[in-house]
Amino acid sequence: MNISKIFLIFSIVILSSSCSINISRLDKIATETNCNESSQQIALRKNLFSPLDQKEINRRKKINLPSISQLDEESSVSIILSAIKSAPKDSKFIKVDLRYYNDVDLTNIIFANESDFSLKPYLFTSKYSQGFFSLINFNENFITILPPEVKKIFSSQKIYRPDLINSEIVINASNSKVIFGNLKFSKNLKFSLIADSVKDPLKLDLREASNMQFNLNRKWIMPVYSVSNSKVEKSKITTAYVMHINNQNSHVSLDKFYKSVDKCYVNNDNKFNILAK
Repeated sequence: MNISKIFLIFSIVILSSSCSINISRLDKIATETNCNESSQQIALRKNLFSPLDQKEINRRKKINLPSISQLDEESSVSIILSAIKSAPKDSKFIKVDLRYYNDVDLTNIIFANESDFSLKPYLFTSKYSQGFFSLINFNENFITILPPEVKKIFSSQKIYRPDLINSEIVINASNSKVIFGNLKFSKNLKFSLIADSVKDPLKLDLREASNMQFNLNRKWIMPVYSVSNSKVEKSKITTAYVMHINNQNSHVSLDKFYKSVDKCYVNNDNKFNILAK
């Protein structure tokens, strides 16, 4: 047996053990999710973002925001990194402000929470190994940011913020003209998306971090999915537990909602139009 095969087997064993999820924990979250609190939970996250002045709004409306760039330039990844660095100590939320941009590109970004021990095999066995993904990994020691392998447009970074290991990532791209791309998540990560009043239809895939996580049916947690006054089409959500859904005056057609669970709708008369499961 050659070294590459041995490494692959080792990686599978490590990831199988490190990626195991406590199903009873998900059941507990599902049981404890109170739909009467949906409006408060959604408002809590929206209120994280202060109003922008008109000059800044006008500036953003002229910008097509790329997914990646040099980290001292404006891009989705650089703004996420800035949000991590500026988050208060022990903050419950990491607020990522992508509001009012003409075009928001969220292509090929993986959010993971592998330990230092399991991160290296994870890189070889997850979608990151395809070479086109940026990776943001949270663990008890560091937050590691890695560029795509085929386009090392910025240098890898390690940020010592162990206090943020359980923080929820909240992306607010409201009032943008268009949002597109694909975000991938590994086990137990909490991610919320606010995409209200987006002019053009959202085309955004929110999925498990790799084929291995897909096959093992891991779930990540989406506390809030707010798409009021927006249209979602040609999008996917897979293996997620979606808690509070703001679907007021929205139309959501998902190409795939594979093994995902949706809990509380603000408007029960306008639920997801699931095209395939």
